[in-house]
Amino acid sequence: MPLYEFKKDSHGRIPLWGKNPKNRNDNCYIGHGAIVIGPWAIVAEGCVIPQKSIVPGEKIVGGVPFVIIGNVENRHKEFWTYGKQLYVDLARGYPAKFEKL
Repeated sequence: MPLYEFKKDSHGRIPLWGKNPKNRNDNCYIGHGAIVIGPWAIVAEGCVIPQKSIVPGEKIVGGVPFVIIGNVENRHKEFWTYGKQLYVDLARGYPAKFEKL
């Protein structure tokens, strides 16, 4: 039995985005020899994750090759969510700030 099972669409492709925890993690891409990154995982800049690796959810990883260096805490999730919402809000307000030249 595979570790993860992915539901294909009518064209035989694995959808890239979605919210169906039975089939895949939210907002992840699955490719050949994929690296599976669990929900709320944080991967440090410059970190090397070998092919076919699994990064557990809610873990912070870094290094060459990667090692688990910590746990994602609620404060990390809150800051990450705040940052994403900030970009959404800025994008919504951007068109109103255009000026005719």
